[in-house]
Amino acid sequence: MPIFHELPAAPGGIPVKAWTANLEESAAVQLRALAGSGLLVGHVAAMPDVHAGRGATVGSVFAARDLLLPSAIGTDIGCGVPAQPLELRAGDLPPALLRELQAQIKWTIPLAHGEQGEAQAWDGLAGAEPYTEAVARIVHEAGPWQLGTLGGGNHFLGAIRSVETNSLR
Repeated sequence: MPIFHELPAAPGGIPVKAWTANLEESAAVQLRALAGSGLLVGHVAAMPDVHAGRGATVGSVFAARDLLLPSAIGTDIGCGVPAQPLELRAGDLPPALLRELQAQIKWTIPLAHGEQGEAQAWDGLAGAEPYTEAVARIVHEAGPWQLGTLGGGNHFLGAIRSVETNSLR
């Protein structure tokens, strides 16, 4: 399957445009149902990190007119992908250095929940005031095990080259 492909639209629905070669069937089912709901405009986009979620497909992007879908916002809320421009050109970094950098990142940053072997302490987990009851439980139970890790699920680190400036981000 190519990296970009379009799933056929359901009758009366909008298309699903996927930017991944690995679209899980369970995610595809969710995406097709969403695209056929009649609630959205344009198309549904499936990002490279797409996977089935609870209530909505994680890694999906779509536009709705006159409504808000809380389950779609809540499946990965707070999990942004920041880009940091660097004063480097892609040609300044030889492949051997990039491989070493990747190895060091993998060695230094634990990948997910429990990878550190013990819960981590952080004063920010002390109070439950900023959280709903359901979120506070998750923060207090899972949070200490995820602090200092890359996270789980669709979290990743990456370096990309800008085609406009040939710089890394």
